[in-house]
Amino acid sequence: MRRIARGPMIIIKGWTTVEFSKMEKAVRERDWLTAVLIAAIELERHGYLVMKDYLKSRNVHPKLIEQILQKTSLSQIAEYLSIVGKITYEEYDIIMKINDERNKLVHRREDIRYAYGKAAAEKIPPLIEQAIRILKQRLDAVKPFPKDLP
Repeated sequence: MRRIARGPMIIIKGWTTVEFSKMEKAVRERDWLTAVLIAAIELERHGYLVMKDYLKSRNVHPKLIEQILQKTSLSQIAEYLSIVGKITYEEYDIIMKINDERNKLVHRREDIRYAYGKAAAEKIPPLIEQAIRILKQRLDAVKPFPKDLP
C-alpha cells in the first residue's frame, strides 16, 4: 500500500491545502529555494485546477481538456490564465518571474552562483507575497466553509 505524505492544513477564513505559513516561514528564514518552490508548485496546481474548471464550464469535452492540460508547465498555465482573463498581465508577469527564479535556483550550474544575499533578499520576498495574494484572490486557493457544516 502506498502512503501519501501530507502537511498540516492551514485555515485562513475558510479551508485550504496551500501551506502559506511554510512559504512565509521560508522567507523569514531566508530559505529562498523552499519559498520559491512552494510558491511555484502551488501556483501551478491551483492554476491547473482553475483552467480545468474554466474549460468544463465552456463544455469542452473531458478528453480534450485532458489533452490541453496534460504535462503543462507553470509558464503555460500562466499564459492560459492570462488569455482567458483569470489573471491580469501584471499577475502573469509575477508568475513568470517566480518561474524564472525557480529555474535559477533549481538548475544553477556549479560555476555560476545564484545570489543568495542582498539581491535575493530584495527580489524574492515581494514575489512570494504576490504569489500568496494571487493564490488567495485569483486562483481560489482558499475556499469558504460550506454553510451546512456544524
